[in-house]
Amino acid sequence: MKPALIATLVLATILCRPATAQIAIEKMRGSSDPTLITDLSYSFRQGFAKTTVLSLRSTGSVERWGTSFLLLGQIDYGRHNGTRFRDRSLAHIRAVPHFSDRFHGEVFSLVEKDGFALRRLRYLYGAGVRYDIASNEVGAFEGGIALMREHESLYEARLEVHPAVVDANYFSIHSHIRWQISESISFQNTLYFQPRLDDFADRRIDDSARLTVKINDNLSLTTNFSLRYDSKPPDPVAKTDMSISNGLRIAL
Repeated sequence: MKPALIATLVLATILCRPATAQIAIEKMRGSSDPTLITDLSYSFRQGFAKTTVLSLRSTGSVERWGTSFLLLGQIDYGRHNGTRFRDRSLAHIRAVPHFSDRFHGEVFSLVEKDGFALRRLRYLYGAGVRYDIASNEVGAFEGGIALMREHESLYEARLEVHPAVVDANYFSIHSHIRWQISESISFQNTLYFQPRLDDFADRRIDDSARLTVKINDNLSLTTNFSLRYDSKPPDPVAKTDMSISNGLRIAL
C-alpha cells in the first residue's frame, strides 16, 4: 500500500469519534448560496463482502426558483486480506420543489457500479412526495413515498440462477429523523423500504444512521452505521450487508 494511502487511513481512524448524518434536504433550504460537503470515511463491511473500505463522497447543493438541487458523487475502494477487492462508484442527482413549508415533491436519478453487490451497471429514475410531519429547533421527522424504475446489469460469470439483467418498478417508502442533541452534536437516521411492484416478495430495506460532532463551521467528525437488506440478491451475495464507518466531513 502506498504511504499516502496509509496516512489517509490512519488519519481517518484516529479522528473517529461520535459524529453526523446523511445530507438532509431540510439543510439546503433557506440559502441560495451553493454548498459543497466532502466526506472521507474508513469502514468495515460484513455481509455482501467482508472487507475494509475507504470512501470519498462529495455533495453539492443549491436552492433556486423554490427548488433544492442536490448532486452527489461517491467512490469506495475496498481491500480484503491486504489486496484490492472490490470498488463502487455512483452519481446521484435530485430536485426537490418546495410546494409549502411542509410539503415537497422530488424527482431523482442515480447511476451506480457496485462490485460488492456484483452490479456491473445500475441506473434508476423516479419521482415522489415528501412531508414534514413534525419539526422544531431540536429535531424533525419526515416521511415520503415515491415510484421508481430500475435497470440492473450484473456480472454474469458469477451468477448461477439470478438473471444477469433486471428491469423492474419499485415502490419506495421512507422516513427521516433528525435530532440536534446539543449545539455541536447531532444525529440523523434515514430508513427506506422498497418492494417490487409486480413481486412483493422482492423487497429491499436500507437503514442509514450518522452521529456528527461539529468541531467548527467547516469540519466535523462522523460515525456512520448502514444496514442494507435485499430479499433476492445475486446468487453469491448475502441478503444482509452491514457497515460501520468513521471519518471526517468538510463543509465549504
